[in-house]
Amino acid sequence: MKNISHYMTREVECVSKDMCLKNVLKTFKSKNVSHLIVTNTNEEPIGMLSINDINKNLLSILRETTGKYYTELELNGTEAEDYMSKNLVLVQEADSVELAAEIFLQGKFHALPVVKRNKLTGIITNTDLLKAYYEKANNIQELSLTKS
Repeated sequence: MKNISHYMTREVECVSKDMCLKNVLKTFKSKNVSHLIVTNTNEEPIGMLSINDINKNLLSILRETTGKYYTELELNGTEAEDYMSKNLVLVQEADSVELAAEIFLQGKFHALPVVKRNKLTGIITNTDLLKAYYEKANNIQELSLTKS
């Protein structure tokens, strides 16, 4: 099976750790993604945000605030760093798809930043892995049909 670099998305969307939550939400919407990599001032990955995590936190913000004005204050005063997953697991472009699958099967992640020589080069998601295994299954099926 091909390595991670074959299946990953190279156009990865990043936000700075100090971007306010309101702008993070705008980025999710405008880029139409479900994960954002959070970077430090050197543009190194330090965390990840998922739209699901943000939505869960939005519910608590809406419950804790008393109206639009206070919700706006909270959204503008909360930074990406406050909500990001800090236990970032990175994979290398050359790593096997099986390694990424093992990490996903642990149930803690749905996307992993991909690096090469410690530089962010992409992201691989569980959907990307489904495509990889679907491709592999089709190749096996084609091989068995040609042998028949």
